[in-house]
Amino acid sequence: MDKADQQKMRDAWGKLHDDDNQRAIDLALASTRKRVAELRQAPSYVFDDCLKIAQGTPTHALELLRQMCLCSRLVRDGVPLLWEDLMIVVEGADFLIPEGEIGRLNDVDHQRVSI
Repeated sequence: MDKADQQKMRDAWGKLHDDDNQRAIDLALASTRKRVAELRQAPSYVFDDCLKIAQGTPTHALELLRQMCLCSRLVRDGVPLLWEDLMIVVEGADFLIPEGEIGRLNDVDHQRVSI
């Protein structure tokens, strides 16, 4: 992702997560002090942190992609959060989720399938 596109996504991410009602719900459901501190950060910093974490963790990468898809689809007050089209190409996607029956997957792989 180049810098200009990253900034556009950061702005859309901020709009998606800058909802006082949702933030109040998230804070009420937060189970640790660390999570409360994360929720109180500015959304743009959270995006940068998520981007860094996703580079080394496939499960976090899938969740980040899911959130980015939300940013590209949602409209708030008649205005899209992200004006540009979003196209995601995942190289080596077959390595993210192993073959086999879902019931026999370990917890980490099961979580990836559920994302």
